[in-house]
Amino acid sequence: MSSHRMSMPQALTPQEAAELAEGQPGPTVWLEGDEAHHAVRVKRLGGGDTVELLDGSGWVCQGVIEQVDKRPKTREGGGWTIGVRITGAHRVARLSPEVELCVAVPKGERFETMASMVSQVGVATLRALETKRTVSDPRPGKLDRVRRICAESAKQCGRAWTMEIAPVVAFERAIEPAEGASLVVADASGGLYQPTGSGSVRLLIGPEGGWTDKELARARAAGAQIASFGAHVMRIETAAVVASSAVLIAERAHKESGA
Repeated sequence: MSSHRMSMPQALTPQEAAELAEGQPGPTVWLEGDEAHHAVRVKRLGGGDTVELLDGSGWVCQGVIEQVDKRPKTREGGGWTIGVRITGAHRVARLSPEVELCVAVPKGERFETMASMVSQVGVATLRALETKRTVSDPRPGKLDRVRRICAESAKQCGRAWTMEIAPVVAFERAIEPAEGASLVVADASGGLYQPTGSGSVRLLIGPEGGWTDKELARARAAGAQIASFGAHVMRIETAAVVASSAVLIAERAHKESGA
């Protein structure tokens, strides 16, 4: 499989997917804008090169570049366009459990760095978390930038499902996960993480000032597992990556053991 990963402009239709599964010729999709420019000018791809296309909603497609064009740039558009003939496709299931990470946002660009890292780890959904000691509230423009970063991260690490950036959630709502989901709160006062066997885990990472006693008490009353993920105090972005990884690894091991 080629390591040249690119975005697909749209998902395959059910009919196209069925035809590909039966070995019939696939459709040709057209890439343009930054994606096409990067492929031609940076990756130096051209006619005959094989590529892997990801649409962010589970489809992974293999294709061959059949045509590369460049149109003069105008107000209406222009620039590089690439025609890719799809030669095969399959749909990848989501990682299990689906980890929803609710995290107090750190200042500056640290949130963007963290988003890229937890995307690579396999977090399904990322939410900014409002707590008593939260110091940063991301504006819509910042969240849009984080979404673009996550799309790039998905291509880099080859994940078929782009991590979702969900609306900001208040602590009071965050400790009320959907039915069937497990609630985990990261805090040094907890014990080692215990796998839950759930298909969905909501993981809360607090601010660098820590949880208040009232917040921890409310989380325990809501049935949360209070878990410690390290011997030392971590920065928010470090804790987010370490805790998310620990949850996914522990749950996978639990599932494979049949416990």
